[in-house]
Amino acid sequence: VTMLRMVVMLRVVEVLRIVVMLRVVETMRMVTMLRMVVMLRVVEVLRIVVMLRVVETMRMVTMLRMVLMLRIMAMLRMVAMLRIMTMLRMVAMLRMVAMLRMVAMMRMATIVEQVAMLTFTRTMIITRTILAKRLKRVRKVSP
Repeated sequence: VTMLRMVVMLRVVEVLRIVVMLRVVETMRMVTMLRMVVMLRVVEVLRIVVMLRVVETMRMVTMLRMVLMLRIMAMLRMVAMLRIMTMLRMVAMLRMVAMLRMVAMMRMATIVEQVAMLTFTRTMIITRTILAKRLKRVRKVSP
């Protein structure tokens, strides 16, 4: 009876050991499964973070490109404005030169007119005096 008891006890202990081992193995499996799930989740989160960072850097790059394009556009506008200003200045300078030429020509014309008038009046005075002298001579001779 004691031998039978011992055998039964041993079998019960073996069965209990097997059950405990199975449970331990199951818990280990569960732990490894949970670890796998956690690792996958962490990897997914890291991927999302990396993607977001990539998107942010792309946005930053596009923003910088936009800023550079706007700066280039502003520079081109400034250059165009300066060109227009220089063109306007050139036109104004040419107008001024033309106006000065016109004024100089007018002055020259007035000077020439004045000289011509003076010479005309001089010749008129000279001719009058000559005629008067001749008339005096004629009057002196004729009486």
